Amino acid sequence: MTRKTNPGDAPQARRGAGAGQALSAPHRAEKRWKAGDAIKDRLPTREQTRARADQLRAWTRRTVREHPLGLGLGALALGFLSASLLPSTQAEQRAYGRAAGRMRKLADELEQSGQLDEALSSLRRAAVTTATEPWTGGDTRDDPVPAPGPRGHAPGRGGRRRG
Repeated sequence: MTRKTNPGDAPQARRGAGAGQALSAPHRAEKRWKAGDAIKDRLPTREQTRARADQLRAWTRRTVREHPLGLGLGALALGFLSASLLPSTQAEQRAYGRAAGRMRKLADELEQSGQLDEALSSLRRAAVTTATEPWTGGDTRDDPVPAPGPRGHAPGRGGRRRG
């Protein structure tokens, strides 16, 4: 059996007994004070904030003094990241377009003359020599550079030191 209600009775039915009564002004003020006190209890004091700021300054000075290279590399990486997020300018697009066009033209000329394989082999040798120079001390070998393996690395020429 359902009870019929008048439209004016609906808000009272939803609220229940006593829930719909408005809070008095002093009671609302008391609730605000309690909420403010709860927030204040979670925040650090002025002295704690100053002490933490002093610790942070000391940590920053020590880190800059002990790890300048790491900070420089981090700043460089951040610069590259921010630059990659910026759109390229029309001047950059024109320059890249011209360079790409010249490279395509050069590759076509080398391919037509049959020198493309030789140029790629020479480029590969130069890249391997440059990459291995720190480990070989600039000692160049007379053996031909093998073709790149499945991951683009020359077989047998990993980054391990030989000694």
